[in-house]
Amino acid sequence: MPSAPGIGLSTAQECASGSSPTPAGTATASSTSTSGTITVTAHGSGGITVGQYSQQPTGGVPFNSVGSPFDVALSDINTFTSVTIKDCALNGFTNLWWYNTAANGGAGGWQTVTPETYTRPAMPASPRRRPV
Repeated sequence: MPSAPGIGLSTAQECASGSSPTPAGTATASSTSTSGTITVTAHGSGGITVGQYSQQPTGGVPFNSVGSPFDVALSDINTFTSVTIKDCALNGFTNLWWYNTAANGGAGGWQTVTPETYTRPAMPASPRRRPV
């Protein structure tokens, strides 16, 4: 994936791609780093790529981030009807932001991802002691 110099990110790492040749198909790609796994699923035909960055963005970021920033790219030619991103590298955060290069009259800007659904991870069962 290319670098994103306007937001202070170098080249993404841990990149993975997937594709679907048919409009009724599904493309899936997962990127795993020490922070966790990000899986992208797209329904339709085309290609997808996901990659994670090793450092945090620096350009005009309106949020604090300690997770693993990532990029998702879709092929220019696609028939995707939906794209789902499952981010298991949130490190305690509950929402996602994306950098929209067309925002602010083409100057770019951060925006929250919508629609978005957050599912709290299940808590592991605690061991129970039996009375003696």
